[in-house]
Amino acid sequence: MKKIGMFLTIIFVSLVLFACPPLLEDDNDSVFSGTVISFDEPFELDVYKWFEILDSVAKNRKFVSLDLSNATLPADPSSAGGLIPVTLTEGVTSVSYVAFDPFPAASSGKNYILSIILPDEAQMVNQAVEDGAISDDEDEVKNTKKYSAFRSFTNLRSVSAKNVTLIGNFAFADCTSLRNADFPRVGHKVEDAELADSTNAMANGYRVDIGRYAFLGCTGLKEVKFNWAAVIGKYAFKDCKNLSRLDFPNVWNIEKNAFEGCVKLINVFFEQASKIGEEAFKDCTGLKKAEFNVMPAPYSGLAPVPAAPDILPVYESVIFYPSVFTGCKALEVLNIRRAWNVYFSKNVLASIGTAVEIYLFDEPNLPTKVSFGHPQNAMFLGETATVTSLKKVTIIVPLVPPPDDALIQENAGPDNIAKWIRTKYPNNMDVPIIRRN
Repeated sequence: MKKIGMFLTIIFVSLVLFACPPLLEDDNDSVFSGTVISFDEPFELDVYKWFEILDSVAKNRKFVSLDLSNATLPADPSSAGGLIPVTLTEGVTSVSYVAFDPFPAASSGKNYILSIILPDEAQMVNQAVEDGAISDDEDEVKNTKKYSAFRSFTNLRSVSAKNVTLIGNFAFADCTSLRNADFPRVGHKVEDAELADSTNAMANGYRVDIGRYAFLGCTGLKEVKFNWAAVIGKYAFKDCKNLSRLDFPNVWNIEKNAFEGCVKLINVFFEQASKIGEEAFKDCTGLKKAEFNVMPAPYSGLAPVPAAPDILPVYESVIFYPSVFTGCKALEVLNIRRAWNVYFSKNVLASIGTAVEIYLFDEPNLPTKVSFGHPQNAMFLGETATVTSLKKVTIIVPLVPPPDDALIQENAGPDNIAKWIRTKYPNNMDVPIIRRN
């Protein structure tokens, strides 16, 4: 009986060892390289070659770093798998790309890939789901694994691409092991028509460089840097719970819920962002300071009230859409001092902490600080007194007199915002205005 038991134990252990990939050791956040698989000569990466590579990895049963930089577009590409041609509608034009498609339906071998360098010919990471195919329903957002393009890369730590300019929807959703994403060329040059389209009348509105849901749930990501990205898609980094540093020097539009649930963010700074979408930083519970340094050209009129969250008013305005910072319990500073026109949609600062400082209208490049600006509000502290946690709002402005314009006097200016706050919350809101040289 003892021999039989020992024999069964040996069989069980053998099955476990051969059926499962070896466990990864804690490497102190460095990317474990494994065996390097590279190709010295250019080769066509069609779906058959891609399956051949994956099958070889699966049979070898060892963790690998895969270098596909020399792969080329096949003379006769298929519609999926490897390098494929993709045409997308962007605004009023159609643009063709060479896309890398990991063929999401296949899983063999992908769990052994620790890092991957995409082909130099790749211009985009193919989208797993087209725009409009997924609703914003909470259950749909949670159920992402069946959509993610890289969904079977369960141990993927690092991905890089030299010439990719566009990351498609759901590209890396739920790649929970992903730590490093290096895409130095993602982004596009923003044309004036894209910025100025106040009614979203263009066929697709604008190009989204980092696709919707692209890194949703990538809990291993700690830092992201995209030098040229102009638009961050909705839910792009939602629930990236270890993300602590952002670098987006050219982003002008942050779509809704883009950074929701990024609890490790403490400070965020955006050089060019003037459209900050609905619930963009919702439940970023560690966020203390948010700075938006954009300085749009002075605009003679008041910014239009958005008819709906997806409508983009004139680009001369910095616009915070509804509930941008809801749930940011640690938020202390909102710095928008260089913006001429500011529009606060409803509930922008609802349900945050108890005190916040708002810096308005201070242009440091001018010899004298003369910017007064046009701030506006739409119940930005909360629709009712019960939904705001704030007890004190400090408005910090330069030491300049308000303009003579009667319309501005009536509808805008820090004094009027303070008066509006005190009228709406007479019993529990302290609203000092600090004027400084």
